[in-house]
Amino acid sequence: MRYNEYSQGKSLPQTKIDTHSKDEEEIEFEGRVGDLELYIYWDDPEHTPHFHFVNTKTGEKGALKLETAEYCFHEDYTATLSKEQLKELYDYLNKLAFVDSPFVKYDFLCASWGICNEKYLGKKPSAVPEYYNL
Repeated sequence: MRYNEYSQGKSLPQTKIDTHSKDEEEIEFEGRVGDLELYIYWDDPEHTPHFHFVNTKTGEKGALKLETAEYCFHEDYTATLSKEQLKELYDYLNKLAFVDSPFVKYDFLCASWGICNEKYLGKKPSAVPEYYNL
């Protein structure tokens, strides 16, 4: 993993979830929301701006588009989230990234996609997509 919360002094998870067929050096850990871990992949083969989630309890994997409140089904990323998980995710993405910051966690998720997949830049919405409506 390159830049991530773990490099900010947080401990690594105790269990290893197979999040992708890629090497860990190609993964950007973006955060944890309840039982979900959020990732962006370097040079993702799916060109639509999106992020991945893995349920750490079940190992189920899915992806959500960054530009709209839609799932981004591809490869084995086919899991969906409950209404409660979607609301919790939406609230997490709207949290300030730092104290007194004008940026929310969603802004950094979008920036990570741009850094990791610069060939496939998207248009960042002015607000977090309403994932809770899925």
